[in-house]
Amino acid sequence: MFDLGENPKRVLCAWLWDELSPRGYSSLYDAFSGSGSVGHFFKKKNYQALCSDILQSHYWLEKALIENNDGTLSQPEMALITDESNLANASPYFQDWGDHYFTIEETAYLGLWWDNINQASQLSENQKALAYSAVYLTIAYWLAFNKTYLKSKPQSPREALTHYLHHLNNQVYQNQLPNAVYCINAYHIATDLPAHIAWIYPPGLM
Repeated sequence: MFDLGENPKRVLCAWLWDELSPRGYSSLYDAFSGSGSVGHFFKKKNYQALCSDILQSHYWLEKALIENNDGTLSQPEMALITDESNLANASPYFQDWGDHYFTIEETAYLGLWWDNINQASQLSENQKALAYSAVYLTIAYWLAFNKTYLKSKPQSPREALTHYLHHLNNQVYQNQLPNAVYCINAYHIATDLPAHIAWIYPPGLM
């Protein structure tokens, strides 16, 4: 039996694989996929992975690493995303978060990256998914420091985002299957997805 004192998703993936691999299945639907760790695990085991979640941030991460089979970001594309030349004129969408969850500078960078990604017409949807997900991981990195009070970070905003862009690039895996992700309530699509296995692990059980 597994020990949930360890990382729950990692333990559950290993347990699921031990249970399912002898049975000859080839596809799995994760109805409450969250960050997509189960879907990504089974994709790398050459299953067709299907995932759904209602959070936009989860959708983009799953699109980047599960639906995406071969789209990565080149060095020039990363440079375009992290370019700081328009920082002073960045979109103000995130300013209300300043001095609350993030520093004023960090909210300016969020606006800048939003502009850089959305104005880069040469990026595919899968490449944009990688870029958005790198921003989400950078946000998580900042929040880890900002829990008690707003403080400086070991990495500059550009260094942190570049780190996560490389990290996600390295996680892209081609399994030659039509993996798919959906930003929708599982209730509306579960019966329509042609998967051998439906994995149901609601957020309340985490």
